[in-house]
Amino acid sequence: MTVGYSKGEMVYFSRKLKQAVRAVVQKGMYEVYVVRLKVGACDEKQLKESVDMMFLAWRMINVKRRAGMMKKYAGILRRCLIEYDSESGLYTPELYLICLKKSLVAADEYKSWLRVHVEWLSAWCTALGFYAEDITPLVLGITSEDLLMNALAHFFSEKKYSFYSDLQEKQLCLIKTCMGLHKVVAFSGVFKQAMNRHVTVER
Repeated sequence: MTVGYSKGEMVYFSRKLKQAVRAVVQKGMYEVYVVRLKVGACDEKQLKESVDMMFLAWRMINVKRRAGMMKKYAGILRRCLIEYDSESGLYTPELYLICLKKSLVAADEYKSWLRVHVEWLSAWCTALGFYAEDITPLVLGITSEDLLMNALAHFFSEKKYSFYSDLQEKQLCLIKTCMGLHKVVAFSGVFKQAMNRHVTVER
């Protein structure tokens, strides 16, 4: 069964997919974090290079999955977003992640968040090869049902490439070209296992 399909600027997720994801997240066995990884704003001439760099950095982090930081995560939901600011004419590519971190003992929320923030900051800047304020990862600890539902609603947004921007045909065509063979949506770990009966979301 297909769990989702895309058409133009929209992407649609099946009810079965949403139920499978929520069932995994709501088990309460993990610390849940939203992580937003950015590469900085750019113009249309730099967009493809920025998108390629973003995915290359992501692959570099995942290469070290077994030995490094990623081993601590039971599963990750990932969406690629490219927001467009019509006033400045700039694009901002980012990876929007919902991460399930293995939690063995009760821990102080702030200390746990700080540890996760520092880990992602170090990993992301190392993978990109530089540090700048506008690429600092945004890490949000999901500590309530409302925050969890809001994070999942964002992830399952039907707008394919953005949460906030109203993309016109020109921007949409450019983004499609720059995305190339990169996947807009991806699942790993326990999320992928929960959906192994389904076909992967279509691009």
